Amino acid sequence: NVSISGNGIERLQFRDFQHLDVIEIILNNIPTLYSVDKESFFSLQSLVVLEMHDNVKLTYLDEDAFVKCNSLTLLYLQNNNLLAIGSHLAASLPNLQSISLYHNPLHCDCNVFWVKEMMGAYHDYYDSSFSLTVTNESADNTSLKLPPITFQHADKFICDTPLSMNAKLLKSIPLSNIPKSCPPTVIPFFNDSHQKELGDSITYECRAIGVPRPHIHWILSNGKVVNNTSNYSRVRLD
Repeated sequence: NVSISGNGIERLQFRDFQHLDVIEIILNNIPTLYSVDKESFFSLQSLVVLEMHDNVKLTYLDEDAFVKCNSLTLLYLQNNNLLAIGSHLAASLPNLQSISLYHNPLHCDCNVFWVKEMMGAYHDYYDSSFSLTVTNESADNTSLKLPPITFQHADKFICDTPLSMNAKLLKSIPLSNIPKSCPPTVIPFFNDSHQKELGDSITYECRAIGVPRPHIHWILSNGKVVNNTSNYSRVRLD
């Protein structure tokens, strides 16, 4: 097993964890961790349990954070600062059985539609957790098959935003009130203003969630769009 709880890590980046023969990874109580990027966990064929909870700044978990982690069964994400987790993340883990997502400030728009559907929104009763296999639509309108997942303590899923959903229990909101698609929600990891000396470099980080999955572009003051193929000597998009 691997445990790096309580460290000063700020981000998990591309293939920080790869080709490890471990059953469990513990990443709890890391007060500086704010983002888990694409393929942070790669080819961990023996991984069964991932604990990543009680990280007060953890706001973003990329939908492609897990690649070739086919044995992952239990995912603990409670008590973080997550707005949502994407359905593609669940679809990439064929043996995922249980997610613990309570006590996160959920953004209850299209980003939680699949969670609500999985919880069994159209049933006549609610339990603290139950599972259901659903078929979700991906950005290219192809069917996305999700494994049957149990959400632990689903009765503690409380919406934080948008304002119309604030403080409501997700289980109490009719599925028909949650859109299947919606405009992106931007998660900027930078302040509104910076003071730098002439010649200094600066990095701005931005993420977004939504259905379909958003594509991020930076627009310069002259109106030009920066992307991965743009040829600007002073500006680079990663």
